[in-house]
Parts: sequence; structure tokens; C-alpha cells
Amino acid sequence: MTTSHKPRVAIIGGGPGGLCLTHLLDQAGIESTIFERDTSSVDRFQGGTLDLHFEDGLKAIKQMGLWEAFVKHARYEGEAIVIADRKGVKYFDEKPGEEDADRKEQRPEIDRVKLKEILLPNLPEGRIRWGSKFLSMGLEPTLKLHFEHGIEEGFDLVVGADGAWSRVRRYLSDTLPTYSGVAGFDLKLSAAGVKKYPHIANFVGLGSYFAFSDQKSATLQRLGDGGIGCYAWKVQAEDWQATCGYDVSDKEAVRPALLEQFKDWCPEIREYIKHADGDMMPRSLYMLPVGFTWEHKPNVTLIGDAAHLMTPFAGEGVNTCFADCLELADKLSEKVKAGASKEEFDAAVKEYEEGMFKRAAKVTRETKENMDAFFYDPNFPGNIMEIMAERMEGPPGERRPSAGQIIDQVIGN
Repeated sequence: MTTSHKPRVAIIGGGPGGLCLTHLLDQAGIESTIFERDTSSVDRFQGGTLDLHFEDGLKAIKQMGLWEAFVKHARYEGEAIVIADRKGVKYFDEKPGEEDADRKEQRPEIDRVKLKEILLPNLPEGRIRWGSKFLSMGLEPTLKLHFEHGIEEGFDLVVGADGAWSRVRRYLSDTLPTYSGVAGFDLKLSAAGVKKYPHIANFVGLGSYFAFSDQKSATLQRLGDGGIGCYAWKVQAEDWQATCGYDVSDKEAVRPALLEQFKDWCPEIREYIKHADGDMMPRSLYMLPVGFTWEHKPNVTLIGDAAHLMTPFAGEGVNTCFADCLELADKLSEKVKAGASKEEFDAAVKEYEEGMFKRAAKVTRETKENMDAFFYDPNFPGNIMEIMAERMEGPPGERRPSAGQIIDQVIGN
């Protein structure tokens, strides 16, 4: 005879994925606690802007009951997209409203910092244990979670939402992320800078401007605070920070290096680099293998980057993470409502993993293909319309995606 089980869930990591999951578990009546290594929500740079998709990101926002808060910060005009080469020759130029009417509701932009601000309020006091650095855990006979502050017990499931270099992942697999071959810098021109240099703002437009050439890219994006962010990527060796010949932590050393790298690019991009007044943070892009899986083990699983780290070149990272949260919470909720046993509860986690593996394999493959096109196809972006045409062809009877949705897939907006 089995007895019903009401589980307690420990979530390692308080990023968007961990916050989304705890909201959804609340709705299912499942107790959860987030353990976050940062001491507050503003300890680290949160990143630039992203778009949430109707079928996963926006679905999660609505299911969490946060739609009204979300639309206050969502930028529908941010869906404007330009794809060009280093000389500023445009191969695709789309503004909101030029397509089918429902697209405005499908993929609005929002700054990562605002997304986190939306997810943080209304959580019970003590739900997030700030300053909790996860060290290790014991799985048998009962879960014991080791943190710098001590040992935590009494949990039935540990969910690793701890990002690219997940410490939870090592209990499921020895696989580590590998270097993608692409690295560069995050830059920012403040709102004051945008007002001072309006020609740069006019060049970028209302949304995003993507330029690709010669194994480099410059992605300029409008931000919700009035500024303009930029990712300046380049194909380079993994040890580039140690061998580049300048101090990557000194922006006044970084600036001339970037101007040299982009010396034959259009004046507006060089002007942006010249006048960028925010920090210039070095970034190296890592990824897990396409189709990464692990053998199921009781009491532990992963979501988000911990489960399927990918480069940002399909715009699916947070959306795929939110899909993980939706599916895991749904599977667990079904079992709890049915009065399931601990064994049946674990079976639900395994079901989640099997579905997630298939879904993530498709997205990570798409992201890898995009990266290869952006940085290794000498015809890109000149062949962007051919790529769009190929991707719009689907099986007979299947609804074809809109041009805007294809572009989102191709350039990761």
C-alpha cells in the first residue's frame, strides 16, 4: 500500500528559472525554497534585453499571474529588426505592424533586470535564502544539502537552476560545457548618451540592429531605460583574455582594441564603440553538447542553462527555461493532486526529463546552426532570405511560422 506524499523542493539558483518555478509550484500547493549564492537581487549585472514567446515565456508569465506587471515593462516596438553587413547594407528591415496582427502579442521585448523585478515581489518572506552558496549534497539515504552556512535537510527534490557551471549537474553527469569559439564584450550607451548622440539612436531604430561580417558581429539593442546595449562578438581562441595583449577589465584599453577590430565597419557602429559610456564586460560563450541528456536519478533534476546551456543565437534561452518550469510544475502538480506516493512523484520528474530532452535537443541544434551561419558562412547575411525560405517550408498540413517568427529563430532576437 502506498501513501500520498506532499513534497518539499529545494531550488538551487534564484535567477529567472528558479523564480518562475517557485511561483508555479506555489500554485500547485508544493512547498519550495530557493537557495541563491548572491546576497541580493542586484549583486550582479543581469544582462540586456530578451523577447518572450507566446508558447512558453508568455504562457509562464500568464500562468504565474504576472501578466499585468509584465505589460507595464514590455516593449512591443522593440520587435523592430534590422539585419545588415559591416558596411550597413540592410538585408532585412522589419518594423512592428508590418506583419500579421497577432505577432505584436507574441514576442514583446523586456529587459532582463525588469523581468527579474517582476518575478521577485509577492514571494513569502524567507522563500529566497540569499547568500547561500551551494557546495555539495548527499543523495542517500536522505538528501543533505551542504552550503557555506551549513547543512539543509528535509527536502524531497533538488532542482538545479544554477546556470552554466551548475554544481548540481555534476550529480547527474560528468559532462562540462565546451567553448563555442565565439567571445567578445557587452557594452552600453546610457540614456544620456543616446540623447547626446541621436544619430546612433536613429541608426539602431526602435528595436535591434544585427550586423555580421568576417566572423564578427555587432548586435545593438534598445533598452527599457532609454539606453542602447551592444554585444560585440568575434571568433577567437578560448584563451583570448590572456593573450589579447590588453587588460580586458579596463574599458579604456578595451575601447581602442574594439575600434581596431571593427576598423572597416560602418561609421555608426564605430561611433557607438567610441562613445559607449557603460562598463565593457568580457564574455566567452560556452555550450553543452547538442542533445545532452543524463540517466535519471531520484531526488534531483535540472532546468534552464544547467540542463541545456546554449549560445544566445536563437533567442531561446529564457523561453526554453520557462518551458522547463511549466512542464516540471505541471507534472508534479498532477501527482500531488492525485495523492501520489514518493515513488510516483519521482516518476513524474523522470517524465519531465524525457520530454525536456527532446524539446531542448531541437532548440540547441537550431542555436548551433545559427551560430555556424553567422560566423562561418561567408554568404551571411546576404543569404538571409534564402535561409528564411527554407525554414518556412514545413510538413504538409503544418501551420507555417510567420516571417517574423523565422527571423527571431534565425537571429536570436
